[in-house]
Amino acid sequence: MKTPFTDNIRYSLQVGRFMLDDRWKYHAIFGFYISLVCFLLYSLHLASGLTFIPYVLLYLGALVVAYAAVWYLTGRLQLRSLKLPFSVGGNWPDIASKSLLIASIAFVAAHFLYLGYVPVIDGLLEKEYYAVMLIRQSIFEGDVGAIWRYGPNILVKSVFPFLVFYFAFQSRFWFILSLLVGGFYAIALMNKIFIILLILPGFIRLVLELRLVHAVALGILPLVGFTILINVQNPHQRPEFLVEAVDWVLDSGMPEYRKTMEARAGNNLKLVSVPRAADVDKVEVVTNSLYIRIVQVPGLVMTDWFENIPAKLSFGHGCGYRWLVPALDCEYRSYAAAINDLEHPELVEMGIHGTMTSASFMEEYANFGTIGLIISGLVFAFILVLLGRLFGTNWKDNLALNMIPLFLMLEMPLSTVILTGGWFLTIILYLLVAFAAESREKTVHA
Repeated sequence: MKTPFTDNIRYSLQVGRFMLDDRWKYHAIFGFYISLVCFLLYSLHLASGLTFIPYVLLYLGALVVAYAAVWYLTGRLQLRSLKLPFSVGGNWPDIASKSLLIASIAFVAAHFLYLGYVPVIDGLLEKEYYAVMLIRQSIFEGDVGAIWRYGPNILVKSVFPFLVFYFAFQSRFWFILSLLVGGFYAIALMNKIFIILLILPGFIRLVLELRLVHAVALGILPLVGFTILINVQNPHQRPEFLVEAVDWVLDSGMPEYRKTMEARAGNNLKLVSVPRAADVDKVEVVTNSLYIRIVQVPGLVMTDWFENIPAKLSFGHGCGYRWLVPALDCEYRSYAAAINDLEHPELVEMGIHGTMTSASFMEEYANFGTIGLIISGLVFAFILVLLGRLFGTNWKDNLALNMIPLFLMLEMPLSTVILTGGWFLTIILYLLVAFAAESREKTVHA
């Protein structure tokens, strides 16, 4: 006899059986991404109410349906797990990981030599808010070679985070070295998100292993980095002792950094001074900055994209993809740059340009409208299925290593995340180093 009580018991048993037989582990990364899309919905609702929510729900619906279909088909084809077609053994993981770190350190040194300065130090010695913005802009803008434009991004989004993740469970010395070098480089490039990305895989893995003390200790680095960068990027909010220290350094014969930066950026316009803030609560400044950046900005940027496309910027029909432009024989359209200029004309007047990147599926919307949202959902569903099959029941590594790319997709196109965002490289490094090391240990203990 069926009753609501027995139905609830039967449902609970089915859920328990699902959890116990490890099937849920295959879908851990899919579940995490769904939670990120729900977060985007919340952020978008804060920014513009229900106006643009249906667009994101269309993308989410296409994603879920396609994921279920592709997962079912791959199961029917007996592709329940993907393994390496070759074996990597011996000391290869140790040699490869340490060699990679040494090569990364060499790249960091070469990058600073190429720039001729360490950006965060120049920023600290600058007193004007917009001059600091020019310093940050000069790192990747202008006549910067491809290796210096994309190399640092791959290093701080893929290589250093992977090395911190790997050495956290292999070697204390190499872990500390990779953390210190990667942390300094992330801070030097003056981007707060870089500091989070550096520790995220290792932090997540430590939490999932319930090594909470180590996880908390690792989590201190972003707090230190945020504090440094907030003071560097907001000269008008610096504490008095830091202002006096900068004045003392400049009065001791340091060059005039304003003129240096204007010459370096090719900007001859007069920069506007931002008045110094009085009686600022530093804790409140940091807290508000984090809340706005993490919770509000994604929704605000998505709103700007929806409001400007196609009202002010027409759909690209494929011309918004740099890699597709040669085949279509059209001019490349950078929607992120165009929207940034539309929303910040005052910065454009001062020669300060930037990009306002949004969630990955917004790139497809900008090119193909609502059809693009469906296409984006279909394509990414296939990638999530591939990850589920590749990592199998090793859900901890799946989450730890793939959370960074999924977070990046909150404000970057998929193609950028895969290539310059280092997602493809991270998977390769995992297969060749971490996966090989785990396989070796299982063989030893067998």
